[in-house]
Amino acid sequence: MLLPSARIMRVTVPPPARSRDVIWEALLLGIVALELHVLAFFWYQGAADTPTPPKPLPIEITFVAPPPPPAPPLPPKVEAPAPLPPVASPPKLEVPKPKPKPIAKPKPAPQPAPVPEDAIPLQTVPVPPAPPAPATPAAETAPPAPESVTEAHSDERIGNPKPEYPSIARRRGWEGKALVKVHVLENGRADSVELASTSGHDVLDRSALTTVATWRFVPAARGKIPIASWVTIAVTFKLEN
Repeated sequence: MLLPSARIMRVTVPPPARSRDVIWEALLLGIVALELHVLAFFWYQGAADTPTPPKPLPIEITFVAPPPPPAPPLPPKVEAPAPLPPVASPPKLEVPKPKPKPIAKPKPAPQPAPVPEDAIPLQTVPVPPAPPAPATPAAETAPPAPESVTEAHSDERIGNPKPEYPSIARRRGWEGKALVKVHVLENGRADSVELASTSGHDVLDRSALTTVATWRFVPAARGKIPIASWVTIAVTFKLEN
């Protein structure tokens, strides 16, 4: 006989307030732990999917010295020219020497019969004439007399100007005599002038040289032919009271 099922009534008794707080803390801890596990799971998956970067290969640098420069090429050997084969000298032709012919001895000439001394006529030997006396040398011609040479000179008739007396020399009372050496050409012109002796003052010397260089001269002459020569001219500077 089946007994009627009894209905069990579950009556939930509300926990006290303190036990409720403990339950909430346990739930929070569980949620936090679950999140940590989830995060750990995803992190592990991400770490597994991340490719490991390849390790850098080591680089090795080796410095290789350049090869030494090639040795300069040896100069080509110059082969000495092969000696020429000796040239055979042509055979000497021997010319047969002619045999000397025997020299025939001359027959002795017949000697004449001796002549008696009385029959030999006397011969006169001519005497050579005496050599003529040497002719006296002609008198040497006397050398021509040297031609006379006249020196160049200045002539008053030519009208050469007198040297100018410098004014500064007049004011300072300078006097003196200058000797001027002149080279006179064949035409009587002065070719060059030189100061042979100073007057003691430059202004007087310059005046003498400048004036004499313009003079005309009677040229020197050898005989009647004019020649170039040197002549010395005295130029005197003297103040008159």
